[in-house]
Parts: sequence; C-alpha cells; structure tokens
Amino acid sequence: MPTRDEFKQRADEVMKVMGHQARRPAGRPAATPVPGASYYTNEFIFGAVWARDGLSLRARMLGSLALLTALERPNQLRSYTFSALNLEISPDEIQEVLLQCSPVSYTHLTLPT
Repeated sequence: MPTRDEFKQRADEVMKVMGHQARRPAGRPAATPVPGASYYTNEFIFGAVWARDGLSLRARMLGSLALLTALERPNQLRSYTFSALNLEISPDEIQEVLLQCSPVSYTHLTLPT
C-alpha cells in the first residue's frame, strides 16, 4: 500500500492536471472543525481514488459531474466544471452530462419507488 507521502504526491499530480484546487469562499467556515482534515481528504480523494488505474481522469470527471448534479451540489459542480474544462472536456459534453443526469435525478420526486 502506498505511503501517505505517496498519496499526497499522487493527489498533487492529479489536482495539477485537473487545475483543481480545494478551496472555499472567503468568509465561509471550514467544512470540518478538525484542522488539516482537508489535506487528508484531498490525499484520499485525489491520491487514492482519482489516481487509480482502471478509469481515465476524463471518465472519472464525467461520472463526478453526473453525481454532483444528482446530489444537487452546485458549489462543487462549479469547481469540477472548471476542472473538466482543464481536462479538455468540451462545454458541449459537460452540458450533455448535466442534461442527461438532471431529469433522471429528479424522477424520484414524482415516481413511486
């Protein structure tokens, strides 16, 4: 199993390729009261998951955009959309993912389970 330093290095590499930075708007409280927790989160998300073999960054990003749409996470979706553009996913492709996912994610409101 990779060491924590290796996860951090892999996370930094993935985030650099994506042009992705973990950030929060000024004035907003941190998502967790635990200092430094975001570093561990980034190491896990980007160093252990996104850096895995099996899917390209492009495929992972398309899946993430769909998931963030379904979960109604507009702030994260905005950040990941910029990262998708940095991965050379076209605006048309991003739009298609959002359009494909939006109706599906809202059918739970109107259809019986």
